[in-house]
Amino acid sequence: MSSTSVHFEEIRELEQACLSAEVRRDPDRLGLLIADEFVEFGSSGRVWDKGAVLETVPGESGLTFELSDFAARDLGPNVVHATFRVSISNSESVRHSLRSSLWVLRDDRWQLLFHQGTPSDPPADERRSAGRHEAGQVVEFFFSPGSRYCYLAATQLARIADATSCRFDWRPVRGNDIRLLRGRDPFQGDPVSGQYDWAYRRRDAEMWAECYGVPFHEPPSHEFDFDLLSRAAAAASLLDAAEPYGAALCRAVYGSGSWPLDRELCLELADRLGLSRAQFDRLLDDPATRELLAENARDAHARGAFGVPTFFVGETMYWGNDRLGLLEHALTRA
Repeated sequence: MSSTSVHFEEIRELEQACLSAEVRRDPDRLGLLIADEFVEFGSSGRVWDKGAVLETVPGESGLTFELSDFAARDLGPNVVHATFRVSISNSESVRHSLRSSLWVLRDDRWQLLFHQGTPSDPPADERRSAGRHEAGQVVEFFFSPGSRYCYLAATQLARIADATSCRFDWRPVRGNDIRLLRGRDPFQGDPVSGQYDWAYRRRDAEMWAECYGVPFHEPPSHEFDFDLLSRAAAAASLLDAAEPYGAALCRAVYGSGSWPLDRELCLELADRLGLSRAQFDRLLDDPATRELLAENARDAHARGAFGVPTFFVGETMYWGNDRLGLLEHALTRA
């Protein structure tokens, strides 16, 4: 084996160590692998330094990392560029990403200087084994976890994805932000039509739930913090967990009868999905979280959205849980 092959294999072993539970839960061991000037560009757009990594990563739980498709090349004396795939799984979901790292050799020890992750589809062989086509359309799903119709629609997305080979991109938003951008809010004051009457909406949601064969529990009060729930969904999006967390939060609000719908519930759901509770707690109040919600609202409104749930296939819009049939029909014909 050549000396180049030897140090490439060492880099592979170090990447594997960075993903192992034994190293990730030990800040001292993890710290030895990371250079002091380390920078990571997260797939959510956040920038991480060594201190932030050592503060949050040891608090993770319930995650399993699997490395594949490793490749490496020398960029210069004592500098190696590594690329690979990672699948991250917990009890409810699997996420995939492409990874890129720069390693430098200092004092006879390799250290991680830079890292970047980009969300990706599963490898082609996994998609085929799951009975899905390699090429599937992306459907943007603008949702608010405080919306009963977002919950109802969310219960059907896995079935539609399996049937049509599409992929849903969960984009959290405050429905009120979209309505404010339009300059009118039908939920303010007396109902402008029967569809905005709370009693009607409850009966309608119950009938849809029966049709779908899913549970539905109306919250005991409408006086809960819609903004908090939206921020929680956005925080999960920044942690690359928009889909599993969004589905779990929608289910908690309307599918399981959880009460109160408070910060502790949001943190408990993050715990269940293996997200760092401390990091999630900070993100709930991070300006980046609010900006993500505002950005999603601006994007949805600019493309014609006027409420949630809203779906886009390209620039074709489908609004409402009751448009899922039209959405699925269009995806089937694509």
